[in-house]
Amino acid sequence: MRKSSLALAVAASVALSGCASFQRVASYTDGQMSTDGKLQVGSRWMSISMHPRDEAVLVQRGIGDGAADGVLRGSTFGIVRGWRPDPRAVDTALARWLGPIQCRSEPVRELGAETGTFEGRITCPAGVSLRRLMADQREALRRGEPIHP
Repeated sequence: MRKSSLALAVAASVALSGCASFQRVASYTDGQMSTDGKLQVGSRWMSISMHPRDEAVLVQRGIGDGAADGVLRGSTFGIVRGWRPDPRAVDTALARWLGPIQCRSEPVRELGAETGTFEGRITCPAGVSLRRLMADQREALRRGEPIHP
């Protein structure tokens, strides 16, 4: 009985953490399903979105990478996994991307288990609004151009 209670508690915790991660990712859409730009992580591109209310950005694999990973995992019965970025590589790319505007990111945290979706809390100097800069430069950022003051 005790083992089944522990297993149930662990399962509930995992389910709730997954649900909380999904809710956090969903909070970025704010009624829209578009990204604000692209961030180069190593040789791959990831989507980047500014949170509508918080000083945070969401960095996630592109739709193509996610779909390809699903097909790869499904066709190999979960033995082979697709590309999943190292959080340190995401941190490095985000720091390089934020450098020209002198903003900083806390180390990113992955939302969910092995999702390839990361969140970084951002701090900018007085007078610099990352949200405004991203909105003003959205089309260029979506083409993969760097952000600038």
